[in-house]
Amino acid sequence: MIKVDNLGFYYKANNWLFKNISLDIKKGEVITILGPNGRGKTTFLKCLVGINNPKLGNIDLEGKIGFVPQLSTPPYGFSVLDIVLMGTSKHKSVFETINNENIKSANYWLGRVGMQHLENSDFSDLSGGQRQMVLIARALCYGKDILILDEPSSALDLANQRKLLNLLLELSNNGTTIIMTTHSPNHALKIADKTLMLFGEEEFIFGNTKDVVNADNLSKLFETKVDCINYELNGKTGIFALAI
Repeated sequence: MIKVDNLGFYYKANNWLFKNISLDIKKGEVITILGPNGRGKTTFLKCLVGINNPKLGNIDLEGKIGFVPQLSTPPYGFSVLDIVLMGTSKHKSVFETINNENIKSANYWLGRVGMQHLENSDFSDLSGGQRQMVLIARALCYGKDILILDEPSSALDLANQRKLLNLLLELSNNGTTIIMTTHSPNHALKIADKTLMLFGEEEFIFGNTKDVVNADNLSKLFETKVDCINYELNGKTGIFALAI
């Protein structure tokens, strides 16, 4: 469904953020991208969605793409429902005619992220975490073949992080391909089929999360000692990454 072939990008000539990245991503897979600030995670996503033109390589995507950027200064004068309705069509504004199906879809996705009770609130009055959930609903309202999210949990409390991760897993199980950046190895370990680690310039690792997200790679990536601990809780087993 998504094929990335020898992708590379720089802002200053030949000062590569990343180079020669090749990925094959199947329908319904969850992909996490890990790396410290400044390693090109957001830039990589912007190449996927067409905001940035790669300096090298090709990208082949099939299907509708919903994109959730990092939080920015919120627009004033728009309700939560207005913001989500902007996602009912790639080029629709709130000044165009909105039909009942659009409103039904918007209310459905607001309900799925727990924000329907705020549909008439001013978007700019919401907390950062609430705005993040509304933007996720907007992306899903447009289409959910591919959902690309830039650090979607950064403004969320623990309860909403759990809600988000469970929603992404459910979408994946129903065929949506998920690609998200994160600073949390534990989010990758919880939901990701595969993980891309960006070390800088031409160095990266891509593979099955259980093979890639380990103590040695994480310690190198974040330049601090990291340990991965096996645990069992309520009959479930897993791995937890911890900086020590």
